[in-house]
Amino acid sequence: MVLFLNLPIDKYRLTFKQGDTPFSLLMDLKDESGNYVVAINGDTIKNYPYFYNPDIDNAIIFDGLYLPVQDLPPDVNWDAVVDGDSVHIYDAWTIDLTFEGVNAGATIDSLSRDALSADYEIRIVSNPVVYPAVGSSLNPTGGTISAPFEIWNLTTNTKVNAAIRNRGAPGFNWDDYDRIFIINKPYPENNPGSFNATSLADIPYRVRIYSEAVSVPPGDRIKIVTNKILTQSDVYEFKTVKQTTTTMTASDLENIRVVPNPYVVSSPYETGKYGVQKEVQFHHLPPKAIIRIYNVAGDLIRVINHEGGSIARWNLQTYNEQEVAFGVYIYHIEGFDETGRKIGETIGKFALIK
Repeated sequence: MVLFLNLPIDKYRLTFKQGDTPFSLLMDLKDESGNYVVAINGDTIKNYPYFYNPDIDNAIIFDGLYLPVQDLPPDVNWDAVVDGDSVHIYDAWTIDLTFEGVNAGATIDSLSRDALSADYEIRIVSNPVVYPAVGSSLNPTGGTISAPFEIWNLTTNTKVNAAIRNRGAPGFNWDDYDRIFIINKPYPENNPGSFNATSLADIPYRVRIYSEAVSVPPGDRIKIVTNKILTQSDVYEFKTVKQTTTTMTASDLENIRVVPNPYVVSSPYETGKYGVQKEVQFHHLPPKAIIRIYNVAGDLIRVINHEGGSIARWNLQTYNEQEVAFGVYIYHIEGFDETGRKIGETIGKFALIK
């Protein structure tokens, strides 16, 4: 297949920054000259808050490129969690996000992306470690609880702190039904038992103990592997390479696509910062083409004569500049090479929906 992109050779850089909350994330997309990219809907990709949603197909389209930036949900990657030899995840110990326990009014926006995306390991040790005791709202009680484990942030190779909520037998003792709250801060070796979380953002995960709290032998480990969600430290760079023109065949016309398809009124393509901008695009076109658009009744709605590049645009209007109705449309495309030699024809369809 040959693409005729109307693109210079250029480099792009996608970076991220924190938004208004510890979890929110904004995108910046710049070209090689350091200029912010402007999408076809007129939006400048600076402090851009919209990640890709396949339900509305809101990928960023610019310079003939289609860029869906999609995040993973924050959670434990259960397919990669490693049980200890004597600890049975799911049955005895379970792991969830702190806010799922409705602790201290926490929500997902309370939590730090760096803390959520790190991997952790609970290491059972012979000498008990002192941790701060907390209440139901994660408020320090002033007491401490000694427990036979250390917690390590594997991503940073750092021993971190934890807080324990006593849900088992009365008294400050480690036993079944207690709760471990991982604090993504270095363990305070000089002040064991101190609570050093500065906010809920430092407390990403809760480990609930239903049994086997004291029966796990020293040396056993539980590895907590998490989804690698996007963070401020992520940087993506990519480069476009201008394609050279070679002889196309009729089979290459099968790669022509309409973007977006379906076209949804609520899509970001509908309205940009400069007002209403209704448009669909035909991608992967040959150097020259005649595009005929019909409704399902077979009426010819519009003819587009395309020349140069690989993309043609239609403003969703008929010959007499009236907006078309919503529904299914058929396109018939005749393709030609740069010399005017006919390559072939192709037929397809697309939808305009509310």
